Amino acid sequence: MRCGRRGTTIRGLARRAGGWRGGPGAGIVFGSVLLDDSETEALITSGYPCIQYNRGLRSGRGSYIVADNVRAGMDATAHLIGLGHQQIGFIAGAPAASTAHQRLAGYQAALQASGIGVDEKLIRDGRYQS
Repeated sequence: MRCGRRGTTIRGLARRAGGWRGGPGAGIVFGSVLLDDSETEALITSGYPCIQYNRGLRSGRGSYIVADNVRAGMDATAHLIGLGHQQIGFIAGAPAASTAHQRLAGYQAALQASGIGVDEKLIRDGRYQS
């Protein structure tokens, strides 16, 4: 995983914090990890103190704090349905982000619960870009 403007790796951050794999250090708090991040997995395996926020790993390993993205996707879609909309599009985030998958699941669940059904033609890959 690379972070910051200069492309610092997680391993580099751990060294700067005072250690890597068993060395002393305060730990790392980082957000928005990708679903499959080998360096973050290695940090967790090593026992290095770290916590993730906003996103978690596909494996579910490590400690993390996340919003209920499925519920957010459901609530936003249900709101539009409640306003009378029948064709509701979804512009997805990055495919490697757990948040994108969770919000899409909520969108799809709300459409199915309302009886509208999911139209795959209305789902687009946006990768968090306009």
